Amino acid sequence: MAHIPADILISHDARQVMVRLDDGHYTALRGTARSFTIQDWLRAEGEDDLVPIKETTAECGKESCEYTNRRYSVTLVKKPQDEEALEEACQQKVDVLIAWWYLHAGYCSGPKRLIGRAELEAYGVHALRFHDQAVDVEHTLTSGQGHRIWQPVLTYDTQEEY
Repeated sequence: MAHIPADILISHDARQVMVRLDDGHYTALRGTARSFTIQDWLRAEGEDDLVPIKETTAECGKESCEYTNRRYSVTLVKKPQDEEALEEACQQKVDVLIAWWYLHAGYCSGPKRLIGRAELEAYGVHALRFHDQAVDVEHTLTSGQGHRIWQPVLTYDTQEEY
């Protein structure tokens, strides 16, 4: 089974959010290269370091980050208490909105997919992989006990002779 790199990785509390750039390298919309979580994700993807956010096309301010590449667009609302930033983000036509809020499709109708506090608390770390017209979402709760969704699954042939 070939490893398919994640396009977006989101920690269980949305304090680390890493996105794959068009060239295959990664940058963090939230979090630092020194964080254990991001270092673990980078190692799993065979990367040594993050591309600094200022060297990407991401537009980040104090309230939010917006990133678009040829496959997907994502908006991250950084501050959970910033209702104005959330309201603005909820109107944007993006593929994914990430926020540490309880998000509801009725209120937040612009984004195609919402990853909010309820999803992260219930399912843990999220990995998103974008395909032609679809997105695969994998999270730690459904991926199997002990499996890190950002790492390839190792299988062993039990019939092999020693």
